[in-house]
This record gives sequence, structure tokens and C-alpha cells, in this order.
Amino acid sequence: MMGRILFVVGSGIGNQAETIPALMLAKKKYGDIVDVCNTVPYAHFATKVLFGDLVANVMKVSDVNPSLYAHQIVTYMLYNDPVKGVRSMKRIKPGIKWSEVEYNMKIVEHPYTDEDFSNCGPAMSSIAPAEGVPDILIHNGYNKVKVGNPDKWKAKSYARWPEVVERLRAKGLTVGCIGTDDEVVPNCENLCGTPFTQSVAAIKACKMLLSNDTGTFHVASVLGIPNVPIFTFTSRQKNFDKRFHRTTELVVPDLPCSPCQHTSPRHWLKNRNICKWACRNISVDVVMQAVEKRLT
Repeated sequence: MMGRILFVVGSGIGNQAETIPALMLAKKKYGDIVDVCNTVPYAHFATKVLFGDLVANVMKVSDVNPSLYAHQIVTYMLYNDPVKGVRSMKRIKPGIKWSEVEYNMKIVEHPYTDEDFSNCGPAMSSIAPAEGVPDILIHNGYNKVKVGNPDKWKAKSYARWPEVVERLRAKGLTVGCIGTDDEVVPNCENLCGTPFTQSVAAIKACKMLLSNDTGTFHVASVLGIPNVPIFTFTSRQKNFDKRFHRTTELVVPDLPCSPCQHTSPRHWLKNRNICKWACRNISVDVVMQAVEKRLT
């Protein structure tokens, strides 16, 4: 027997969600001998939810017996964190030549079409849509876990969510918010602080998810739920792929300096005092235009 195949994921919820089409491609190539391993397990709670309906085994790296595996497929965020003792088939140094989703497809080394980017199989199918969910959900989230400087990703957070809520409610839409306890948006039905499975159930039941460039908009894309993420300084080339994000209406700032994510290391942190993170203040009119376009 050739041995099983290890599909290596990790880092944030969105990074993991963006590997799902590649996992389905790997299953197309190898069948049901593919297992998922999270080698950066601070979000392992999400790994089980994202992949539990797709493969038989979802593991932390400490659970892996290397002798059982013929090779490993190491996805974008794990380039420097493969599983020791298991041969890697194809290694491409991450960059911004492709979207993160397409990078993951390429390393599987199996032919794919544009349609394969939207093949997420029965991901999260065991979670039933929640009842009584507001029309619109907002997630004012960004990664605050194991990032060193606590402000590292704060520039991702859109500064005008309360105004968006007012405009949505004026249109007769009900509005709720999801995320951690510190991500509550004023004047919304508070669904924050619940387990990830409950957030997924809520996303399944809403008409649309609005968010920062954060993991839940990738989850909504996996589920085929309309979503409007607001990108401030982050890379559209890396974090957005129109084939995977087929239900997404992307909002970006009209600034000559944006996106500055890859201009230089931590460019957005160094220039905070100069630009005042103007990219966080996109017009509410622009956001509402995207909402209305995706709603129709």
C-alpha cells in the first residue's frame, strides 16, 4: 500500500477555508486516503468544523504517525511548517504571483478548471442553519491571536460600521453581529461570543455577511452565502479570487497607496502616524452600493 496522504493546513480560519477547493482536488486525485492536519493549531477548533464533513481524520500535528503517510501537501500558510518525517511532494515558495486559493490548487499537482475553485464538497453540511437570524450579519473581526504587536491587524477593521448599521436598518433590514466578545457592533443583535459552529449556523441562515477582511467572509464563500468584505490595506491579489469568492462583492478604498500590505514589511504599521490609516474610512455610500448590488 502506498500510504495515506496528509493535507496540511493551519493559521487563521480564513486561511484554512481557502484550502478547501484544493482538498477536494486532492480527494479527486487520491480518493478517500487524504487526512487533514493542522500544524499551527491555535485555530484547531475551526479545523474540525471546516473539514470534519470532508475527511475521516482531522488531526493536530501531535496526532500524526509519519510512518502512515506517503507524502504531504503543504498549503500556502504552512510553507515553513510541514510535518516532520513525511515527504513533501511539491513545494512552491509563497508569494503574490497567485491568489492564496490558486496557490493551494497548484501544489496538489492535478489538472483543475475554474469550476474546481467553487467545489467545496459537503463542507460544514452537518451544521443546520440557525433559526431567527437577522437579515444581515456583520463581523468586525481581525486576528488578535499570536500576532506579536496587538495592533498588527487593527488596520483591517472598518471604522464606520455603526453608520452602515443605521443605513441597513433604515432600509428595513434586521442586523446582527458575530465574532468574539470584543467585536460587538453597536445597535446590532448581539450574536458574538458563541462557538464557531453557531456562527457558521448563523451565516448559513442570513441573507448576507458584511465583514472586514477576516476569516468569516471566506467561510461564507465556502457556503455560497452572499458577502461584502471591506479590504483596507490588505492584498486583493492574495486574499481574493473571483472563482472561489463567487458570492463576494469586494469593497476597496480609492487611495493611491492602497493596498500597502506588500509594499514593505509591516508598511501599514510604520506609516500609521503619517496616513492615519485613511483606508479604514471608506465611504458608507460605497459600502451600501455593494450591499444593494449583492442583495439583488
